[in-house]
Amino acid sequence: MVLASLLLWHIVYEELKTLDNRQWLDSLVCNYYLSFIWHDSGDDAHYCFLMIFRLRPDLQITPIKIDTYRHAHHVPTTVDCPIIPVTFLIHDAESAHYFAMIFNYAANIAYIFRRKIGDHNTHYNPDWRAWQGPEHWQIIADPHHWNAKDPEMVFVISRDCRQNGYDYGPIACAIIKMYMENGLEETWTMFQELPINPPSISCDHILHLTMLEGI
Repeated sequence: MVLASLLLWHIVYEELKTLDNRQWLDSLVCNYYLSFIWHDSGDDAHYCFLMIFRLRPDLQITPIKIDTYRHAHHVPTTVDCPIIPVTFLIHDAESAHYFAMIFNYAANIAYIFRRKIGDHNTHYNPDWRAWQGPEHWQIIADPHHWNAKDPEMVFVISRDCRQNGYDYGPIACAIIKMYMENGLEETWTMFQELPINPPSISCDHILHLTMLEGI
């Protein structure tokens, strides 16, 4: 099991300090925590693409990473993989910002959660091409052997909530955890109906403690 790797655990352990107050969370900590939640939930968990993408020009996934991902997350290779919604994190290392994504390939919809940092962010561009969304759409479909539809035909919708400048990582992880436990429809409905934070997302300190306990 990937989570049992001593090398991986040691690296994650060294980065637990990024769970301290007013720190920017390391992406390895996010990935390890979400992997734990997904594996611990067994057959009850909704699907999660447990690979964090960093914003950079080269988005290609190496064959070794693809094989590791398929093995760790039980992606079938001898039969067709069911087309189901996939969730993952995007990390902008320069701004330390994380936001959560759900790709629904069956419905041809991309859901964006909390990408906008603030109301006064003059650099915010709502177009998903600004973070290479179309490329992600294809790259995530490939390991599952899905025939992804033309990204130009994808319906992209987003929902933003209050953010404090430090807890992007824990909040993005909480959104993905919510999806894994409740499914796409209920998660999106919560964000549509509430202008600030869904009730399932705890305060920032509790989010840090929950992640620490899980790891």
